[in-house]
Amino acid sequence: MEAVSAIHSPARLAQSRCLDHSAWSGKLKSNGNDVLFSDIDAVLEFGGFFIFVDFKAGPALPTLPELHRGQVLLFHRLLSALEGRAILALACHTVDADRRIDTLGDVDRFSILVSVKGVLTESVELPGSKWQTFIVWANQNPEKFSELHLARWFRYRGNAG
Repeated sequence: MEAVSAIHSPARLAQSRCLDHSAWSGKLKSNGNDVLFSDIDAVLEFGGFFIFVDFKAGPALPTLPELHRGQVLLFHRLLSALEGRAILALACHTVDADRRIDTLGDVDRFSILVSVKGVLTESVELPGSKWQTFIVWANQNPEKFSELHLARWFRYRGNAG
């Protein structure tokens, strides 16, 4: 069985210096299934707390069910292992492939993922105008990560694995 990669922006891939993991296909296994390397675009670590960010190209912010299953499993297992000490932001942008993405100013919308008792939970979609405010707040209030899912803008999305 060949591992499938979900490249959503072939033009960006062709013009950027991205890592190509395809040569690993068939060589790495997890529970008998082929696996490939994955990535998270940005990581901020501060005092044992983590903010992970995965940027998606396009006008629509994908929800958990719309993401590649392998990526959801990665997010679920990572956040579960760091429960109460980590959040993951999914952020989308509409930047053309010919310029770099400004990770502060180019976010159009985003959502937040956390693990709650091993269940991957996602916020509603938030506007890019709140991006800086939220990330700065999260950096200044990591002790509140474990309560974030109680905010009215969180919704249950289900257990990914």
